[in-house]
Amino acid sequence: MVTDADLSITVMKPMSGKDSRLVENLESFARLDVPPCFEVLLCLGSETDAAYPIASDFVQRYPHRFRLTVGAAHLGNAKVAQLVHAWPLAKNPFIWVSESNVETSQAFLLELVRTWKQANAQGRVKTLVHAPLVGVRGEGLGAAFERMHLSSLQNPNHELGLIRKMHAVVGKTEFFHRDDMLALGGLQAFGNYLGEDYMMGAAFAKAGVVRCTSLPTRNVLGPMTLRAWFDRHARWAVMRKTLVGSTFYILEPQIHLGWPTLLFLVGLIPGWLLGLLVLVRVFVDGANYAMQAREPPRVGDLLLVPLKELVLFVAWVNAVFSFHVKWRADRAIELGANSLVLSTNANPSMIGRQYASLRRVLGRG
Repeated sequence: MVTDADLSITVMKPMSGKDSRLVENLESFARLDVPPCFEVLLCLGSETDAAYPIASDFVQRYPHRFRLTVGAAHLGNAKVAQLVHAWPLAKNPFIWVSESNVETSQAFLLELVRTWKQANAQGRVKTLVHAPLVGVRGEGLGAAFERMHLSSLQNPNHELGLIRKMHAVVGKTEFFHRDDMLALGGLQAFGNYLGEDYMMGAAFAKAGVVRCTSLPTRNVLGPMTLRAWFDRHARWAVMRKTLVGSTFYILEPQIHLGWPTLLFLVGLIPGWLLGLLVLVRVFVDGANYAMQAREPPRVGDLLLVPLKELVLFVAWVNAVFSFHVKWRADRAIELGANSLVLSTNANPSMIGRQYASLRRVLGRG
């Protein structure tokens, strides 16, 4: 049973730019049936941010639910920098990190709390709760790719990772007791890793437990071009390379259709086998989406899965030879081991970034 004490929660919502359906996403938090102590901290880095007017409006409309904090600590990860700045203002023992492009529901909130309580039913243990992931809504080719790929990237791979005791935590939703986070060094301990969610999951798994809810985080997509989708997954691929090493190089390309397509083109596998693999991939993507979104996938999304897989393979190849990730506009971040941020200064030339990364691959950088 979930009590009012269990709902003594501070939602920390890092914001950067005007996400699609941002107002609707925040409204879903305003509608939650919770005790007066429940609060939502809207965390912005600057008053010039495009989301600032919307955040200010919600504070005025729901002064007992929403508060606004502006500023950032000096850390390599901009999201964590905003959270660290806002941390002293959080009033409640439970912290729920929820990104701004996420919508929620009463059922999801209660599932978060129940999952945490079940993990602590036999005694207190440091606990991190995260959730499966599904992309919903969105327009454009990139959004069609993302609806099919996001849940099948995260959810089966998380289950497979558990074989090696690896938790594929995604920072869209993270729920924990503040004392547990402080015992692990606080949020700032993860603030210079771009893959802070993975590192947080590893730390909690070592010191306590990581649990996944049965309900998914609903990542609300906006207009997304093919280039934006490619950049997003090229960035994630570089991060995975620095975090999981051999798994990225050996196992990851086997999951998708890039290698089978190349083998077919050079005559090493028959067409019927490639066709079968395509049908399996379409089924996996569609089934994962339907299970998590609670609605059937769009026919057009299913038809685009083979093309999505080929673009994804290109992103993987790009990541093999790169240690830089593109982050908004033309900004580039150079990553070291475990996604440690080495530099946030954009190289003015993409060719220059690739050359520097290739030198590192060859051990000359």
